[in-house]
Amino acid sequence: MLPGVFLSPDHEENDAIVSGRQDVFADFRGFKRRSGIFNTMFNTLIGRLRLTGLLEGISYLVLLFIAMPLKYIWGLPEAVRIVGSAHGLLFILFIYFIVQAAAEKDWTRRQVIVALLSSVIPFGTFYADRKLFSQYR
Repeated sequence: MLPGVFLSPDHEENDAIVSGRQDVFADFRGFKRRSGIFNTMFNTLIGRLRLTGLLEGISYLVLLFIAMPLKYIWGLPEAVRIVGSAHGLLFILFIYFIVQAAAEKDWTRRQVIVALLSSVIPFGTFYADRKLFSQYR
């Protein structure tokens, strides 16, 4: 037995692992066909909007309540640079999906304004997800 090798109860599989014949992608076969929340979220525009909104909201809160204090209280500007870059990308994607969804779903002017404002108000994307986006499931 090789040190550091995890062996399963199946002896044939153990022989394949020890001899180096293990198919490293065997665990990923059929992954894209499985149904679930992520499959649904990535396949629809509203799903992508909701997922991006969730990630954008979390990144905004991390930026405001963790990275900014690290920079201005403890003098660590790297946190703002890293989290700010991620948040900027997510912000642009969120605005893009809002514009795309507004055109596709014929949103009213009020819905578009609320969705756009939700991206600059802390906890706003969570409100928009609950009040605006969840009705399009």
